[in-house]
Amino acid sequence: DLPMWWMSGNLLRGLLPGTLWCGMGDAAENYHQLGYLRDLDNCCRAHDHCPIKLRPLMNRYGLTNLAVNTKSHCSCDLEFFRCLKAVGSEISKKVGEVYFNYLQVQCLDEPTARHKPMKYAPVTSSYSSLSSPSTDTPGPLATAPRLKCILKDANGGCRKWIPDPRSFTKKLVIQSQDLVF
Repeated sequence: DLPMWWMSGNLLRGLLPGTLWCGMGDAAENYHQLGYLRDLDNCCRAHDHCPIKLRPLMNRYGLTNLAVNTKSHCSCDLEFFRCLKAVGSEISKKVGEVYFNYLQVQCLDEPTARHKPMKYAPVTSSYSSLSSPSTDTPGPLATAPRLKCILKDANGGCRKWIPDPRSFTKKLVIQSQDLVF
């Protein structure tokens, strides 16, 4: 017998069973709806709402995305990485391994960045998308486009960002990530 979650429609829609946001698209009726794997789904929802991204076959930021997957800003991918690590479940670990190790999804960053921001970002178990990063964190925080948080959660983490309108006129580059889950 197959487990009930395996037979759910989410798997057929390209979503990880137990989630509404992890996979291709989402199945949530609204922003606040999460699957029963809430912590993992929260990470995927935040990543899905990255304000600076390039969907497949889309032209923006001086780029055309010819890949079958969306490319998000490197700072959003770093936040996704940290969030998955903070969840710490076997399933979140598998999601991280697939996204960062197997698929090795590329990200968007500023062409003037002198270093690959992912390389210098320390990951600690105390940091998650629900808390704010320390002020001494080097790397992507210094090179990320200007984003403004318009919705904070009870722990001070940002749940919804809007980009500085000037960031849409910037030219970005597609780069590989140095993150290994």
